[in-house]
Amino acid sequence: NAFDKIVVGEHPLEREDLYPNLYKEDYRQKVHFSPMRGWMNDPNGLVFKNGDFHFFFQHNPFGRRHGGVNVCWGRAISPDGVHFKEYKSAIRPTNYKNSIASGSAILDENNVLGFGKDTIICAFTDYHTEVFEGREKGDTKGQYIGYSTDNGKTFTRLTKDPVILSAPNEHWRDPKILTLDDGTFVIAVHELFEKKNCVSFYASKNLIDWEFKSRTMDLYECPDFFRLNVIGTNEKKWVLFGGNGAYRVGDFIDFKFVPEPQETFYIDMALDYPYAGQTFNSYPSEDFRYYVAWARESEPDLIIKPAFSQSATIITKLSLHKTKKGYVIFREPIETLKTLRKGKGKKFNLKEFKLSIPSDTTIYL
Repeated sequence: NAFDKIVVGEHPLEREDLYPNLYKEDYRQKVHFSPMRGWMNDPNGLVFKNGDFHFFFQHNPFGRRHGGVNVCWGRAISPDGVHFKEYKSAIRPTNYKNSIASGSAILDENNVLGFGKDTIICAFTDYHTEVFEGREKGDTKGQYIGYSTDNGKTFTRLTKDPVILSAPNEHWRDPKILTLDDGTFVIAVHELFEKKNCVSFYASKNLIDWEFKSRTMDLYECPDFFRLNVIGTNEKKWVLFGGNGAYRVGDFIDFKFVPEPQETFYIDMALDYPYAGQTFNSYPSEDFRYYVAWARESEPDLIIKPAFSQSATIITKLSLHKTKKGYVIFREPIETLKTLRKGKGKKFNLKEFKLSIPSDTTIYL
């Protein structure tokens, strides 16, 4: 039972004698975010607050593999979307049966909880872990709502029970939370319905009582859902996409997503393509959204890293345009990368970064 409870120790940055050369190891990415130690994958809880990008992510701080155990929400903050400072994990498992799976976050702009408009509200899945010999099997509990009044350092669950229950043995996870113009909260969550992948929509006025509204079939896990102005027109459209990069554009009418009669496009598609991308909620403009994904490596052991594995993509800027093929997302790097300076008056120069790598190895810079 010694390993059934996580004991939080000192932060690695506070012990330079134990962790020399931290963030400067061989093969450490120079532009893409990677955790100081352990595994990372899906972006979680992306929210823009007081000029900062708050970036949470799936994280196993105790190993270079996901493993299904010890998985929590890692935490980092960036003032410009390029330079990140990493902090202690924000949401941790409460027992060995469950891990903290993917989710999202938003600011309580209407002060529904009564703690102030800067309160961060998160939605996440309490997910079952792998079963170990001699231990009791656990089930996915469902979708939880939490809140933070200390800038995302810690979160408190609204209720001890999930606000949306998961059916036994169902892969029901990855809630994306948002607020409609009338203040109604909506969660778009991945479900299996009749053994088929779908995104289901739930609505609530108080964050505790949620009602099922509709579902959209054939979209995979880690959904994102947001509204954008169509550039150069007076139109507003909703964008819904899944973890594999497939997205659809349409309208959200009476809590039902109605897609445009056009083909499904992909925001990313390659062999080692970025996965489980999400956009930052609570940005004060609907002309564009900032987007980041997991820059996954299908064979991470091809590169031997000292104590960490995986990274995030650079943050990019999404805008929606009407073309001959329909409504299409355009994407460009975050503005900071275009004007990044290393010291006053000195422009960012990628050639200044030199790495010694095998000729047959692919890395993310």
